[in-house]
Amino acid sequence: MRIGRGLITLAAAGLLVSGLISPRSMTPLSITPLSIRSGSAETLVTALPTGPLPTGRQTQRLAVLSRGANISTLFEANRDLSLDLSQIAKDGFRHVRVFVILEHLNDPVYLHRLDRLVDAAVERHLGIILTMSSPSFADDQHAREQQDGWQLLAQRYALRDPDLIFFELANEPTMDGHAWEREQEQIRQTVRRRAPDNTIILVGSPLSMVWSLPESVPADDNVIYAFHLYQPMIVTHQGADWDPQYKPFRGLAYPPDPANIKRLTDAKTAEALKQYAAHGRSMLQREIDQATHWSTEHNMPVMVTEFGVFGAAPAATRAAWLAEARQRMQAGGIGWTIWEYQGGFGIAPVRRGGAIAQALGLN
Repeated sequence: MRIGRGLITLAAAGLLVSGLISPRSMTPLSITPLSIRSGSAETLVTALPTGPLPTGRQTQRLAVLSRGANISTLFEANRDLSLDLSQIAKDGFRHVRVFVILEHLNDPVYLHRLDRLVDAAVERHLGIILTMSSPSFADDQHAREQQDGWQLLAQRYALRDPDLIFFELANEPTMDGHAWEREQEQIRQTVRRRAPDNTIILVGSPLSMVWSLPESVPADDNVIYAFHLYQPMIVTHQGADWDPQYKPFRGLAYPPDPANIKRLTDAKTAEALKQYAAHGRSMLQREIDQATHWSTEHNMPVMVTEFGVFGAAPAATRAAWLAEARQRMQAGGIGWTIWEYQGGFGIAPVRRGGAIAQALGLN
């Protein structure tokens, strides 16, 4: 059964030196955003592009994927997540996403923790997306290990509620796109044999970008494609302590403000800020337009499994970018998973009526 014709988008990871956008994104597509009310899962379904609307279980799964939060930081902290998941559900999220560490799948203690997390999410009627970190498949052994890991996960969780458990086969793979499509298809077949009813989430390579969504899709009517949305990178990653190229942009406003840009301009930042002033306001919509076009062309639903702003950005910038991203995804019928609930990009605690809650439509 096809889940429906929806949209998921991955933001380009800043391939240009400026960290702004992929060159391919400079030609916007003309797709009119749909006007919908904020909030309800019912709204997400009715906002899908023209075509057969999902019914029954498909509708339920789209509703589960309508808004969620990444919780890898919480899971890695080796804590009882029952209270955290209850709070996440209370905040208004409908699913969580967590990274599974391949090397730990032979550890019974780790698997027990993962079981407890999955069960706790299902008990609270939260969906859970299980994914693995960036496969590069440097050799055949690594490829076999990925296959074995996904086989274990599919077998282990197929008998739990398939309407709430989703398998995202990679996070930001770094392989050549065509090579990755072949590897991903082998993993998809492995998972599908063990988990015939679960929805599988696929991604493009490199880096789960919207521009890397493939030219062809598998003959599986229970899959979704995902991408990540972070453009403009100099806004969402400003002040990032792990990437020096974004440190000089700390204090950058969104939307672009001429006075703010002038204040931050120096010899190192001039070119990137010039590009930001010219194109920064349109970049989110261009990526979502690309996803919409791809989704319609391939009759394939899409969603965003990561989007967010690093905590070093000004509070007003974070709120403004998150609000625009969420509104544009919602207008396009695109479900989303915020990066992240806690951590460097964290949005917790979500204060009811606060700027972040309003930006994400959680009031």
